[in-house]
Amino acid sequence: MKTTRLLLITILAFSVSSLPTALAADKEIGFIETYALAADREAALAQLIPGTEEHYYFHCLHHQTQGDLAAAGKMLIAWKNRHDETPRYREIRNRQALLAYSDNPKPNLDYLIKQLGLHFDHQKEELNKKPALPTSLDPKKITESAFRAQVFSHNRNLNGIEDRGLDSLLRDGVKLDASRRRELLQRLTRPDFPNLVERIATHLKTKKSRGFGEFKIHHALLPTQLDELL
Repeated sequence: MKTTRLLLITILAFSVSSLPTALAADKEIGFIETYALAADREAALAQLIPGTEEHYYFHCLHHQTQGDLAAAGKMLIAWKNRHDETPRYREIRNRQALLAYSDNPKPNLDYLIKQLGLHFDHQKEELNKKPALPTSLDPKKITESAFRAQVFSHNRNLNGIEDRGLDSLLRDGVKLDASRRRELLQRLTRPDFPNLVERIATHLKTKKSRGFGEFKIHHALLPTQLDELL
């Protein structure tokens, strides 16, 4: 009930704040003054041209103030069919949902929440309560191998691993399939890695290899590495 009451107060404030839109046209008060001060409002409404948006707006407003929501509902349908959902239409439609809430709460409440984009995702604050939050991280989940496994589970290549992370792939002797091994050799720019010659030799034996000199790292090998590769 508290949430519903808060919702209605919020919507009512929104609805009231939107009323000045009827007064803003050409910086003139316009028909709203005639309507508000008229001793006979039905006679005042007769001055409006049928089919205009102003005609629908003030007739619906009059039906709502008189408590005739059924008549207002019928006119809202005709209004929408003729002019679509204009800002004035939505204003009166929102008022209709507010006024009809007590008779049919759920559909009107659902409409207002959706139409006005209302969110009630705040949480209750409890004073002097210790937060039930973790104070430390599981060391097994923040290791380099754990992050690497997470990257590999989402990508079939080395996307997600920065250039500085290529070092660990070689130093840790991580097993790579042909596609990842090829990308590794393609991205390397320095030869001072263990197991580098073995990775190059393995790739040269594959059918997709274009031979020695395919990658820049081939030209950066040290003399001892070239002898080993030979």
